[in-house]
Amino acid sequence: MTLANPFPAGLIQPPGAGLGPTAQLGSTIGFLDTGRKMPYIWQYTGGFQFELRPGMLIEATYAGSQTEQLQVSNNLNVLTTDQLSLGTAVI
Repeated sequence: MTLANPFPAGLIQPPGAGLGPTAQLGSTIGFLDTGRKMPYIWQYTGGFQFELRPGMLIEATYAGSQTEQLQVSNNLNVLTTDQLSLGTAVI
């Protein structure tokens, strides 16, 4: 896929009303939250070395990472546990 031809296989055609209520089965609704905060990541390392005697070295190092305000996608078509206990739909 390139910018010169972003859809090499062509566009997916909508099924129309010929499929009845199953026309959009499996499709999801998505949106971009424009009010979201920008995520950020803190990455840090620290360590020390100590030479006990010539040729004998002790080393201790710590590395860490912390992420804040990371956006998570939510599925709007998700079923609750009560709805799942009703069984599968018959179409």
